[in-house]
Amino acid sequence: MDITVSLPSGQSMSLEALSGSSRVGELKSAAREYFGATFLQLVRSDGKQLEDTDLLGESLVHGDVVAAIIQEPKLAATDGAFALWSSSGVITWGHAEEGGDSSKVQDQLKAVQDIQASRLAFAALLDGGSVVTWGDPKAGGDSTEVQDALKCVQHITAAALGAFAAILFDGSVITWGRKEMGGDSSSAQQQLKQVRQIRASAGAFAAILADGSVVTWGHPVYGADSRGVRDQLIDVKETLRIVDEWFC
Repeated sequence: MDITVSLPSGQSMSLEALSGSSRVGELKSAAREYFGATFLQLVRSDGKQLEDTDLLGESLVHGDVVAAIIQEPKLAATDGAFALWSSSGVITWGHAEEGGDSSKVQDQLKAVQDIQASRLAFAALLDGGSVVTWGDPKAGGDSTEVQDALKCVQHITAAALGAFAAILFDGSVITWGRKEMGGDSSSAQQQLKQVRQIRASAGAFAAILADGSVVTWGHPVYGADSRGVRDQLIDVKETLRIVDEWFC
């Protein structure tokens, strides 16, 4: 098979004598080296994004021209590790137990839309609204207990001291991580309806609801106790508009 990979600028490369049993990942690796781009996505002429594990013989035909979209990487960090990511993949390094080792979840880190970090763990939001976590299990790196509920997620917020909060498509909230730092939202769950925005301090969360009220939970030292200003927390305007939607 002869395949041409082309950038929107018109720059292109051609690979000849490719085997139909080869994987798209091999084609992508060659394109990365040729164009000098770590993060890129290969897209077929009909708009289908090609996955690294796809067989060339099943995805392309001899003479096909494939578009290469170079993606702008973004960076997230815990106290001791980094995650460099785009929608085409994630590269992590640093302290293994603080998120530097993502080998156990690498096969799940596809079509990443966002990554949030506590001090010791990462949480990745994928296209479609699912969530992948890794790092220190006690600091939010283990979301097993709530994994079944983490569907149709729109936005993730992290508290530095080890908790995460996710807003779902219906405006409800799922939390995990250190219970005392906001990972346990059971005391506030009855109020966490039609949530429009969540912000975090080091160890607490504050949610703005559709009616303009504010709900807080987590550690009192970090702002979870808002009773002293409750009568002032009315008609609060949201400052973050969630625009990413998935059909669930």
